[in-house]
Amino acid sequence: MSIPVGTQKIKGEKVSANKLLEDVHAFMEQNSTGYFCITIKGKYGMEEGLLIIENGRAIGANYEYLNFDKAFNANDGLTRVLNAFHAKYGIYDCFELSVQQIELLKIFNENMLFLEPMDYQVLEGMIPVSFSYEFEEALVSKKATTREDVLKARRLSEIEMNDYQRLSEEMAKGARKPTAPEKVEKDVSTYLTGMPETSEPKEAPKIEEKEVSKKIVIPEPQSPKAEELKGLDDKAEALLKTLKKVDK
Repeated sequence: MSIPVGTQKIKGEKVSANKLLEDVHAFMEQNSTGYFCITIKGKYGMEEGLLIIENGRAIGANYEYLNFDKAFNANDGLTRVLNAFHAKYGIYDCFELSVQQIELLKIFNENMLFLEPMDYQVLEGMIPVSFSYEFEEALVSKKATTREDVLKARRLSEIEMNDYQRLSEEMAKGARKPTAPEKVEKDVSTYLTGMPETSEPKEAPKIEEKEVSKKIVIPEPQSPKAEELKGLDDKAEALLKTLKKVDK
């Protein structure tokens, strides 16, 4: 959150719904630009709210619960800021900003801005009649549950959590003892054979070996046909005649 300091117009005024409303009304009626900062003491710690005004109209809001490190912006922030108007313990300040300062505020705090600016009449109609703790209570209910909370919910808060030695001894008494390796081997053997294991050695099951012979059939070479042989003889004889003629 980046908020320019500006020029302080109201300093450390005690929170009072009627007086705060008058000051906000006067600031907006003069078409002023700046913001109101409200700091109160809530049920669970300090809280701080901002109501941002530009040219006489509310344009944004922010509300932070310092103890919870939780902030709400825009409409959610405005609801809580207006609720703080009725706080029992708190103070408020007012700062006026220049045109450049309000532009910087809007640029660096865009999440605080409303979708539409609001006139004073709209704000006045939103102010509650009294202070409500429901916003703080909602944060408390969402707070991370601690280890002690879990134990308490389970009715174990009476256990001395620091006495680890005593707890470990008590847990060891009820713990299941590990099975000896020999017992495990015996149980596995019994499971595999389906029979209780005896002291007599068991004969290994006989496996009948059978020789399986495969008859390999080798095809007999086929002789060339008579017609094919005669044809070869004729070709050979013709070749010899040709060679004799060449020699002459």
